[in-house]
Amino acid sequence: MTDGPTQPLGAASPAANRVGIARPLIVFLVFAILGPLVGGALGVVVLLTAMSLGPDAPLLRDGMEDLYKAIPLFVQISYLLGGIQAVFLGVVAMLATILRWRALGSLLSVIGASLVASFIFVMLVDPRAPRLGFYIFLGVHLGAGIACWLIAQVVLRLCGRALRPAGN
Repeated sequence: MTDGPTQPLGAASPAANRVGIARPLIVFLVFAILGPLVGGALGVVVLLTAMSLGPDAPLLRDGMEDLYKAIPLFVQISYLLGGIQAVFLGVVAMLATILRWRALGSLLSVIGASLVASFIFVMLVDPRAPRLGFYIFLGVHLGAGIACWLIAQVVLRLCGRALRPAGN
């Protein structure tokens, strides 16, 4: 006679099926904290590219002193405007972690949420925005979402041994 239900050979233990709070929290914090910063950095790259490709290339001709002074303001604006999108993407990535989706499934969920966030952002800011502006925001949101997902995966791998339950 046994004292409890037996599991078939090769079945995962109940402890292995639990996610815990650390993994989803790490994923959420990576998106919430680094998301606006990564999106802001991508926005600066797009801005610098657009300014340097102009007919007179004023950025390269006049120097970048004014840009260096404007970067702290740009970071504040990126957290103010990008914070809501980053929290939204963080919640989606956190849910994918809690539901234990595979890497491709969680990446696709982040890409889908990035598309939704960029579309909603453009519709709230200016629904009559030109297509180029929409594509730029789409690219910045997609790039920031994918970059944050990759950063979260690296952090989870680095912390993986510390996050495993005892006995596994």
